[in-house]
Amino acid sequence: MTALLDGATVKPTNHNTQSTPSVVCISSHFLTDRLILHSSFLPTLAAGCRPLVTSEAITEPAFPQDHPQRDAFHPVPLPQGSPGALRQARHLATHTWDHKGLSASRASMWRHRSGPAAKPRDLLMRGLSKPLAALGLENWLERKVERALVRYGAQAEIRDWLQAERAALVVIMNPFLDPYQQVAAAARSLGLPIVAFITSWDNISTKSRMVFDYDAYLVWSDAMKAELHQFYPRSVKRPVFVTGSPIYDAFCQPRFEQSRESFCQMYGLNPKRPILLYSLGSPRFIREDYGLRPFLTAQAQTPELQNAQVIIRLHPGHGEAKVTELENIRRDFPHAVIQSPQKHWQRVPFQSEEGIREWISSVRHADVLINLSSTMAVDAAYFDHPVVNINFDPEPGGPNQTMIKEINQSWNHFRPICESGGLWLASDMNEVIQATVAYLRDPSLHRAGRRKMVQHVCGPVDGQAGRRMAEACLSLLTTVKT
Repeated sequence: MTALLDGATVKPTNHNTQSTPSVVCISSHFLTDRLILHSSFLPTLAAGCRPLVTSEAITEPAFPQDHPQRDAFHPVPLPQGSPGALRQARHLATHTWDHKGLSASRASMWRHRSGPAAKPRDLLMRGLSKPLAALGLENWLERKVERALVRYGAQAEIRDWLQAERAALVVIMNPFLDPYQQVAAAARSLGLPIVAFITSWDNISTKSRMVFDYDAYLVWSDAMKAELHQFYPRSVKRPVFVTGSPIYDAFCQPRFEQSRESFCQMYGLNPKRPILLYSLGSPRFIREDYGLRPFLTAQAQTPELQNAQVIIRLHPGHGEAKVTELENIRRDFPHAVIQSPQKHWQRVPFQSEEGIREWISSVRHADVLINLSSTMAVDAAYFDHPVVNINFDPEPGGPNQTMIKEINQSWNHFRPICESGGLWLASDMNEVIQATVAYLRDPSLHRAGRRKMVQHVCGPVDGQAGRRMAEACLSLLTTVKT
């Protein structure tokens, strides 16, 4: 047995180690777990190698134990994080790049969140990084940090496990997060090729730096490829595969199709009446639940909306603990349907097939989506449903008002969405109601802009992104063998 990562013990998988190379995918996140499970990625990959996916989601009761690729998943825990000095070196590299001014998103976050909450050590890093950026040393520093991570951060346990599994290629599914970079360090120290899957369309401009110069990159769209080259100049010399978004492969699969009648029956709704989907983001970021009461109150007072039915959808990766307004909404607006993620997972955030069907059906059958600058806007646009995008802070006192304006007007990933003409930016709750009424009257409003949104974010949307991801990995594996 091999002691692995954070002290857990994991047996090497039983397979023919003499003949079968492994492509190891480091996942353990509900976003990447669901795309691996519910796309053609694994079946395509299995045609040319032995796929192995590390994910603690397999310990969840809702994990599909009868899934054809279930044996590819292993509950391998991720490392806890890099040693302190290496973590600080990575932060220094990130701050140095921040001073180059490429990311309006991160600059906004520093002004409104990270900066005011920064500890003295973080402020010191921020100060030290400014002259480094002024001298143009950001690339030099990043290379130094990468070498240090490989030399001092590559844990022997991870190296031993990769060797025991005969890893020939390692795909890092969340390359911006520190624990995943430790796995990348171990793989690089063994001379294994490492591939970065850019997890979501906002990650390049909002997350901390991917310190590693990966051997290849997987991105959703041409827009993401261009942004990758802009933020990571060393990627210009590496293969970058535009695969489309595998997250949307499930949207094309018949097993996740559900009729409006069947969907409405689950919640006691009338399929002949309009459905308004009010989607909440992470409660750790903005307390969007404060907008529910004024919206539901205004809806009840608006004749054109009194026949509409409301579904409130929570972020699938968070429980209800921080969404404190829900209890009052349940009491005062019992007719509103609340979709809680906690019925789908207990310990590890995970989207079961039931949860994915609920997500897709909710967007498929919603007549109008109300949200605050989230990927749900793209989900609704995929089905050509109108999107009302909140452009104000619903929390009493509006502590995040300026930041929300900046998200919509200047953040790198969402500014093009707002400029596409595919959604309605609402400056207050009265305008949210006005926009909702207008969209119910004419759902074709802003249709061309919605198509533009989907193309910009997702790239090709034909249900084959997972297959293209796997084919890219297999082509890289062939190159390694050669």
